[in-house]
Amino acid sequence: MAKLNGTWRFVSQTNLDGFHTAKKTPDAYKEFLRGLGQAVKTNPDAYKEQLTIDVAAGTANRTAYVNNEKKRNTTVKIGCENDVTLACGRAAKGRVEIQGDSKAVLHEKGDGFESSAIYEVNGNDLTVTQTCAGQTAVLKFTKV
Repeated sequence: MAKLNGTWRFVSQTNLDGFHTAKKTPDAYKEFLRGLGQAVKTNPDAYKEQLTIDVAAGTANRTAYVNNEKKRNTTVKIGCENDVTLACGRAAKGRVEIQGDSKAVLHEKGDGFESSAIYEVNGNDLTVTQTCAGQTAVLKFTKV
């Protein structure tokens, strides 16, 4: 899991708004995401994620930073359905599957939506492909 583990700087996105509309994300959180999308163009520290996959412990941890300030820290059991609170504040069920050394898949199901996010590392780049109700968003990160 060494390839997924580390701190990742958000650099670009496509169709994030379409994905979150399909996911029924509240408008206030979509506006926050739009702001981050603009901020990363001039501030490389606007958004980062730290991923820690511990296969031996059976856990996956994701910590989000906005302007280098820790905003969110979530740890779930790998391969199990977990009760989670989404970044927008909604409750959901989440399950993380590890698919090799450089790939993980997150499945989420909540009120009115089912989504997936594929995290895949290639060199120093992390691509997150999110899908919900026919809408796909692609997020790009680089390793810090």
